[in-house]
Amino acid sequence: MKLADQVVASLLIVLGTSYCAFTPRPLTLNALWFFGNGMFLITLGFLNLVRIRHAATAPAIRWLACGVDVAVLAFSVVVTVFSARPFGPPAACAVLAALAALFALVPNAAPKASAQGAA
Repeated sequence: MKLADQVVASLLIVLGTSYCAFTPRPLTLNALWFFGNGMFLITLGFLNLVRIRHAATAPAIRWLACGVDVAVLAFSVVVTVFSARPFGPPAACAVLAALAALFALVPNAAPKASAQGAA
């Protein structure tokens, strides 16, 4: 399960990087918004990687990541519904955000650190 979680977070980073790499030229205001969406997806991917690593010691990170994933899911679904290409990048964002939110809701399967001094 942890591997699948890491793959989803990594795919968000790859999708964001491809958004940035394929930003239309010349750099108009719309192109800069497109680039900004890529930067946001990269940030979302890294937030989920931080959640994977530190959710056991900082539970607020888990809930923060879950909330952001759900917000991205809702926004991506709305964009997909109104898009001329229903199977384009917004749909991919929706699927990845849904999976990331699902993984964030599932408690971490890693064993908890034992209390010090306990036998």
